[in-house]
Order: sequence, then C-alpha cells, then structure tokens
Amino acid sequence: MGIDVRPGDPRIKSLIGYVAEGPSFFPELSVEAGLRIVGSLHGLSGERLRERVDEVISGMGLTQYRGRRYAHLSRGLRRRAEIAAAIIHDPPVLILDEPTLGLDVFSVAALRNIIRGFAERGKAVVIATHNIAEAMSISDKVFILRNGVVIASGPPSELRSLIGAEEALIAKVEGGAEALAEALPSRFRARVEGDTVTLVGPVHECLKALLEAADTVGARIVSVAAKELTWEEVFMRLLEGRKEERGPCQCPLGGGGVLG
Repeated sequence: MGIDVRPGDPRIKSLIGYVAEGPSFFPELSVEAGLRIVGSLHGLSGERLRERVDEVISGMGLTQYRGRRYAHLSRGLRRRAEIAAAIIHDPPVLILDEPTLGLDVFSVAALRNIIRGFAERGKAVVIATHNIAEAMSISDKVFILRNGVVIASGPPSELRSLIGAEEALIAKVEGGAEALAEALPSRFRARVEGDTVTLVGPVHECLKALLEAADTVGARIVSVAAKELTWEEVFMRLLEGRKEERGPCQCPLGGGGVLG
C-alpha cells in the first residue's frame, strides 16, 4: 500500500484486519453488539456502521447467530465472528494467524471458501500456519520460514522443484540398510528408518541406483514402493537442505513455519 510499517503510524491499523490465533472477541457480548463496538473503534457510526455490521454478518454466514453471545458459539462460528470483526472497516489487507486451528472439517472448508472470496475481491490475505497442506492448497504464493528467515518462496507448483523431485522410492532391505544408504549417491538424499530406505528422485533413477548399491554392499531388497512426496515431506526436505547450508538450528523446535 506504499506505507512503511512503523510503530505508531495510525494509517497501518486502518489498512489491516488481523485475526489472532487465540480468541479475540468479547465473550459476553452478542455477535452484533461486539461488531458494533469494533466498528465504532474504527471510526464507523450511524447508518454506515449499521450497514457494515449487516454486511459482515451476512457475508460470514452469521445471520441466525447475530444475537447469540460469542461465548455460546461453536469454535467454527467464533472464528467467523473474529474474522467479521477484523474486516468491519473493509481493510485491503487481512492477516490470519492459524485460522483453521482446532476446527472441524466442515468449518475448515467453509473458512477456506471465505478466504478465497476475499482474494477474489482484490484483498491481500496473509496466512501464518503450521499446516503445510493448507498453505499449499489455498495460497498463490508461499514463504517457508526457518529461524525467522525466508528459506524458500514461490507458487506451490514451483516449491517441489526446489528439492529436485516430486517422487520417492521406499525400499525394505535385509542385511545392511545403513550401508546401502551410504553407498547411494548423495543426490538421492537417502534416509534410513529401521530396515527401510527412502530415496527422493525420479523413480526409475532411484530404482537403478538402489539395485547397484545393494549389489555393492551385499544387501537384499525385499520390496519397493513408489509414491509422490507429501507437502510435509517437501517442507522437511527444504528445511534439511537449508540446514546443511546454514548450519544447525539454535531454536528448540526447529523454527519451521509457513506463510501463505
């Protein structure tokens, strides 16, 4: 929007709607009463305030709940009320922190449709989430963070290419899974879990390399299976790749996160 984000600049709050991860509404007030208060804090009054309250209540599917206390709503409806409060002043930018956390599948689907609707109306919607699949399914562009640093970004369709493959080969091995993995070229990023070795790359290349390594170390391949990498696996591979480049992570939980 052409404005530097600096503490204390009143223009920033008028441009942004923010939905926190935790509850952010008046628990003992009705949906309508809470929205009226938030709208008045944003400078709305009179007929314009009444119009906006009606618009956001209708748009968020809260019409039959407008008179119900927030504390008595289901978790999914509470989330809708919180988003309604965030957009009461019609901001061009909407920021959502873990918007679907703890919601049932029906509420998640409804909320995703609402978010897509904002984007279709020209709003910029920023989602912070640890749900990798959610970020990839709904976002036009994704930023993957590690220790507060962007380690990868781009449209979801491009992020898989950053690790060089979309496929993996899983092999069950008898007689030396660790030795077999060490004999494989590093580009396959072999990972060992018990007697299972996982390789990342085109399946035909993985299979050829696997058989050659098995012959070298004298291991026996019991079974193999091919699969497409999940988004969680793509995410972990990206983190591992950057960890090797940047050194070990200093934070206790790894610091991985996604912005969509």
